[in-house]
Amino acid sequence: MEEGNNEKVIFNSTGAILERIGKLWEDAHSHSRRGELIKWNWTLDRVWTELVAEANSDEEIDFKKFAAQIGNATKNPIKLYNELMKKEVFLRKVEKRQGKGAKIAEDTTNITR
Repeated sequence: MEEGNNEKVIFNSTGAILERIGKLWEDAHSHSRRGELIKWNWTLDRVWTELVAEANSDEEIDFKKFAAQIGNATKNPIKLYNELMKKEVFLRKVEKRQGKGAKIAEDTTNITR
């Protein structure tokens, strides 16, 4: 930028965030299908780090509860799987509430396919 130029550079990280979240969901899906429950949990934690900045206090409290529930379920793969499913559903709902997930368009004439 030239000296004296009053232009401001503005960076919007929305695209990068959405790209990272999309990749994380792909990884989570892959881990869950392979039965890689610990990797699935770690990936869901990474999704949370992308969403937490806009999470409300109730969501933060609810998310913290998953640590205890998952910790108590680690010796039982079926129980652990079910807890991870609940965690993933919770995160997808947070993502949708924040407007980072899919949105239903009322008018589909301008949707790019």
